[in-house]
Amino acid sequence: MDPNARPDILLSDGRSAVDVFGLETVDGIWPHLLVPRPGESAETLATSLQALADSDVIPQAPEASGGFAELGRALWAARLAQQAEWPAEGWPLERIASRLRAAGIAAEWALQADSDAEAVDALEPHRLEDLRGAVFLTEAQAVQLALQTGDAHVGTEGFVEPRPRGVFGEPEIDMDEYRNACEAVSGELVAAARAEGVDAVWDGDWENRVVLENVQLVVRLPRDDS
Repeated sequence: MDPNARPDILLSDGRSAVDVFGLETVDGIWPHLLVPRPGESAETLATSLQALADSDVIPQAPEASGGFAELGRALWAARLAQQAEWPAEGWPLERIASRLRAAGIAAEWALQADSDAEAVDALEPHRLEDLRGAVFLTEAQAVQLALQTGDAHVGTEGFVEPRPRGVFGEPEIDMDEYRNACEAVSGELVAAARAEGVDAVWDGDWENRVVLENVQLVVRLPRDDS
């Protein structure tokens, strides 16, 4: 069973959201619940829907529908109900992230970055935690893996401190130290994945991604949303 498959979405009065708002609108917004950004809620979901309607991407909310606020609440509630049935031990990528965290490595499975250069900047908060490094997937990769099981091509980053070169030199990253740090992070990722029964492929080159085979990204919504 696909934990990310869209269930029937019912409005508060029992009507089908598809009947009221249309299949294209409901199916089009569902992926936003699969890879939520920090701070997202039923209210921000409704705001996104209204923005799409104002841009003529989707139809405006029908009269007497309760509007997009009603649809946002219904979608959010359906996803929370869905995840209430998930296994307590979590999904493979969650468990891998827990193993890595115990080893001092952060895992970002939906990093808001479009390139490796942007990813390095986006990982800065983890660097400030004095962690050893981080592994990541971009948000675009995350959406694909949420919608369909596939191979995750995971980027890795080792954290090292710049050191002064010479007596008066500017601090620089020692490339040997950086390479060793990246290799260590990739090796930890491979070990964590295999410990959780996930096939991991890596050629040992610190510049190449680790491939986790046949995985699906399953992300939990915050449970304290009203």
